[in-house]
Amino acid sequence: MYQLIAAEKTLRGVLRRRMRQTLDARDRWPMYASFLEDAKFRDPIWNEHFDPVVGERVIMHDSTNIPLATPSNAALQRALYNSYYGMCCAKAGVAVQLCGYIYGLPLNTGHSDDTRFIEDTDILKKQQQFAENDESSTKPFLNVFDKGYQCVSAALECGQFCLQPTFAESEKQFKDNAVLYSGAVAVVRSGNERAVNRCKMSWFLKRGATDQMWDIDLLCDVWDAWTFQVNFMYEKFL
Repeated sequence: MYQLIAAEKTLRGVLRRRMRQTLDARDRWPMYASFLEDAKFRDPIWNEHFDPVVGERVIMHDSTNIPLATPSNAALQRALYNSYYGMCCAKAGVAVQLCGYIYGLPLNTGHSDDTRFIEDTDILKKQQQFAENDESSTKPFLNVFDKGYQCVSAALECGQFCLQPTFAESEKQFKDNAVLYSGAVAVVRSGNERAVNRCKMSWFLKRGATDQMWDIDLLCDVWDAWTFQVNFMYEKFL
């Protein structure tokens, strides 16, 4: 039995070239599945909620984190620290269609909240352009957000709509119709967390780069490559 011995620099070069191939494929691939493709490949159970011909173009958004090492620079530490996760991290966004196709939004600094993250990534304008250039339908996107996102006005400016759970003050109870509405939104949003879990199946992305300060461009490339190729590696989860 032979043992292959290779220098660390050589192995890193091989991995980077392989990742570059994946990123090149991602650049040539459409951002999302078209309206017709989404209707064709999604589970028929979704047709009970969204008509495949005249229904909405649904996209579910959620966010997650990629742990990072705590920098010694105070300003950089503030930019990376996220109070929700209680750590320095990169903020990552995941968008998923009803057919299960995943799109990883560009990484952002961990201090960014959900609303600002949507603004900084310019995802709503990108979705508007995608819908307008979709030959199968120009129907706008219906964005399914958690209640932490405040993007209704921004979505309307881009000709899109939002679906979110009903808000209520902490000392007040939901009325019956609000409970039913929020429950229905929760059912639709169930795909968000499953998409995030699929993206965190990467050993590196789940554990992050807490042992050292990684090159940011490399970290972004790993995220973009993985969230693209994960669409072709596993069975459908929606």
